[in-house]
Amino acid sequence: MEQAKSKFDFINFAYGVGAAVILIAAMFKFLGWDYANEIFIVGLTTEAIVFLISAFQWKVISSGYRWENIFPQLTKDSAGDNEKIDLSNSIQQYYKNTESVTRSVEELEKTIKNLTEVSEGLTTSVQRISNQMVKLEDSSQNYEEGLDNLKERLAKVNTFYSEMIDLVEEEK
Repeated sequence: MEQAKSKFDFINFAYGVGAAVILIAAMFKFLGWDYANEIFIVGLTTEAIVFLISAFQWKVISSGYRWENIFPQLTKDSAGDNEKIDLSNSIQQYYKNTESVTRSVEELEKTIKNLTEVSEGLTTSVQRISNQMVKLEDSSQNYEEGLDNLKERLAKVNTFYSEMIDLVEEEK
């Protein structure tokens, strides 16, 4: 990889110097030192001149792409090595690729059809499970009501039995 060539840029240098002078002048002003106004005027004048010069400066824009890496035919070395394109081989390769794509699309259609069938089966199964859950919930509710009823009756039997035992003990 080539290293970038560097060269001195006067405009960039002038920007930097002007900005530095303005910053120093601002510091002088904040601190109340002597010659702050004069330094400030020199810095602003430098910046104004640099901006004026840069207004007339035109840049050369290069794409930065290295097309010879992608297309070796563009280099001077390969100017005479142009290979001939074999049209019949290209057509055969195109035909093979088209057949391959067609087969892939057909397989994709089959897979989508199978996936649709499986999805419909799953939907049916989920619906059945949902129906069974509703029935189970109803049965559970009935079972719970029956248990509550049984508890009440058992409590009554226990109360009755306790009363009977108390009566038997009193008669003794």
